[in-house]
Amino acid sequence: LKGAKSPLRLTVRTGVQGGELEGPNVMAADLTPHGMNQQTALIVVMSMVGWTAMYFLGKLLLPAFDFYRKFDPVRQYKTRGLVPSTAFIAFSCGLSVYIINSDKELQGMRLNGATELSSFIISVATGYFIYDSLVIGMHLKHDGVAYLVHGILCLFTYGIAAVYHVYHYYGPVFLLFEFTTLFVNCRWLLYELNMKDSGMYFWNGFCLLFAWFFVRVV
Repeated sequence: LKGAKSPLRLTVRTGVQGGELEGPNVMAADLTPHGMNQQTALIVVMSMVGWTAMYFLGKLLLPAFDFYRKFDPVRQYKTRGLVPSTAFIAFSCGLSVYIINSDKELQGMRLNGATELSSFIISVATGYFIYDSLVIGMHLKHDGVAYLVHGILCLFTYGIAAVYHVYHYYGPVFLLFEFTTLFVNCRWLLYELNMKDSGMYFWNGFCLLFAWFFVRVV
């Protein structure tokens, strides 16, 4: 790939069907560290910067809300973290559903290879997990080692996929597992706002159970 305007026509071995797949949006698997091209690297960096900026933007804007000002510093930090977390989950899950259902080329490569759409979502996820790991590392005493390990493992998983163009079919699928975090975030906030006896808290818990069963079992 010499530039963003160059047509991309590379042979991809699927590793499942044993055949070859060609198309204008298909990238070949490259089992060397040079598999990450400049466009992919740029998306990773922009993603990391974007989520980080959203976190600090929350730090500037959230004090306008009375409930936030009443929180102690730890709960303020966790509330700020909900902003990029919720935005990433909503964006990545929506795009993942679209990719899984519309990217026909990706369906033919379960192990090796990538398409423009899969490369984009994998790169965005890599950038997010860089941001996530850094923020958790800076607040390790509040989040704990388990969350840091989770962030680093996700970073390495999606980072390897971005660099080597492998497992792109499963990348969007695994991101759907995070859909339940939307309701976990909401549950935490409702609890901290002393709304655990409200109907909203009850129905949020119901949606959490339903979403967990649907995305992780079905």
